[in-house]
Amino acid sequence: QVGRAALMLIGRIAAGDPSAFAGAIRLSAKPDVMRVRVGMDHRMLFRLLPECVQLLALINRRDLDKTIASI
Repeated sequence: QVGRAALMLIGRIAAGDPSAFAGAIRLSAKPDVMRVRVGMDHRMLFRLLPECVQLLALINRRDLDKTIASI
């Protein structure tokens, strides 16, 4: 269920749907990386590149700090 929601969201982001960016937040530690909520307990980290959207991680929110440090 979380994977399905993440795929739908990344598709909307890649298509340029403005409503898909409503919950997206730039990370202060890594300004080129954005985070968006997927479900209650999961976060998706991605990077917007000129020609594509790079999906970095789909993680549980408790692992967020550890994952950001490793990017």
